[in-house]
Amino acid sequence: MAKLTGKKISLILLGFLILVLMWRYLYFDLNGVTNGWEHRMAIVSIILVIYYIVVWKILKFRLISPSFFILLSMWLFHVSLVVVMGLKLHEYNPYIMLYRYGNQNSFNALFFSNVVITFYVFGLILFFTKKSSTVEETTSEDLVETKICRGIGITLFFITVLPMLYTNYAQVTAKIAEGYSGTMSADTAFHGIPLGWFTKLFLPSILLIMASYKNNKRKFLMIMVPIITYYTIFMFFTGRKGNTIQTIAPILVMYFFYFKPKVKIVHLALVYGGLYIMTIVTQTRKMSVDTNFWDQVKYLVLEANPIVDMMYEMGGTIKAVIQMQLAVPDTGSFLFGLTYISGIFVSISDGLKLSIATPLNHYAVFADYLSLPERGALLNSSVASMGGSSIAEWWWNFGWFSIIFVLLFAKLILNYENKLIKLLNNPTKLAIWCSFLYYIMRYTRGYITDTVWDPLFIYCFIMVIYKYCKKKVRLKNRDQSYE
Repeated sequence: MAKLTGKKISLILLGFLILVLMWRYLYFDLNGVTNGWEHRMAIVSIILVIYYIVVWKILKFRLISPSFFILLSMWLFHVSLVVVMGLKLHEYNPYIMLYRYGNQNSFNALFFSNVVITFYVFGLILFFTKKSSTVEETTSEDLVETKICRGIGITLFFITVLPMLYTNYAQVTAKIAEGYSGTMSADTAFHGIPLGWFTKLFLPSILLIMASYKNNKRKFLMIMVPIITYYTIFMFFTGRKGNTIQTIAPILVMYFFYFKPKVKIVHLALVYGGLYIMTIVTQTRKMSVDTNFWDQVKYLVLEANPIVDMMYEMGGTIKAVIQMQLAVPDTGSFLFGLTYISGIFVSISDGLKLSIATPLNHYAVFADYLSLPERGALLNSSVASMGGSSIAEWWWNFGWFSIIFVLLFAKLILNYENKLIKLLNNPTKLAIWCSFLYYIMRYTRGYITDTVWDPLFIYCFIMVIYKYCKKKVRLKNRDQSYE
């Protein structure tokens, strides 16, 4: 049980004070927005970010960790756009998501998102307990675990690498033919054979191989650097930065948990360089890969503003929160958790290619819910290419009671983080659990259905192999002892 110290109480009280001052500062906009609302919301959002940094610094939270990546993802996808527009860091565009549904609706969604994200940080403060992360010295048992881990990883890698490369090739080809939208609907089946069963195991295979070198930093990096480079190149040609970020995050978490490198200026420079590449990648979505492609890229390299452009591009997920607040409670009722029960059945049913849970889709995926006629023509017409959002999903289920639910969500993230620490000396299990971060991050701009079937499949598939290998080793050792 996490101990509630004076330091924690002070930080929570400080956070509540900031929220109260935020409410007072924005009071008149809550009743009817006036000119300059974006600037005021941007100021409040920046102050809250400073508060999050203070919390991280005082409580000595890990910088590279699941709790940090979830916070960063939620903030970038839901709040960052108003900071860009409020501080006039980008030219005005009336067609972006921030303005498309009316200023008041955007303001309300941003106010809610800021409060929910702050309560997520409150949850981290409340339930945080410092766990030591040490890797034990190599023992005979450890050597066995390492050998099993590496064997499973290499086997899965060779099984999945060709399907993964073919899938990536199909997506790049679709980008050349149809633009960015083509990558989302690319036919990645090989002569009618779906490759998803293989490709979802590619990241775990990489993590398994890297985890097997938990005592060898040089070899770990020899695997990590080429993989990150490959995904960066793939992102460059397709414009699909979301999947790349979600893939790189668990790799970085594993590296920092095992080797605990100090964050230096060179690391910050690499992050900025990564953002710079992402900015260019975002713009390549709109470009065809033709004879003018490299000339256009050259122009982008000279004009790119990495951090601002990234925030401008990623912050459009606020659309989902706006739409859910327009829909509920005016055209429907709060679900009070029904989404999460339905989501389990829908995800497993879809994963097994069954249709038995199809009637539950309207409770599990809010894009389906918003497409129902009773939501109205405006919402019906806006869900064709709609992504998800954890914050929108929380509003759909709990409304303002989401601030309580998100405290529990923060505890779950900390439990997950502590689970990784406990598994540091079991590389196979650590790799499996570390791969789940991909799906948790995906959830921040997706649906609960994204977090059920794939992690369950990965866990069961690899654990069956792991248990078989462990049993085989035990039988071999027993036979040798009889001899």
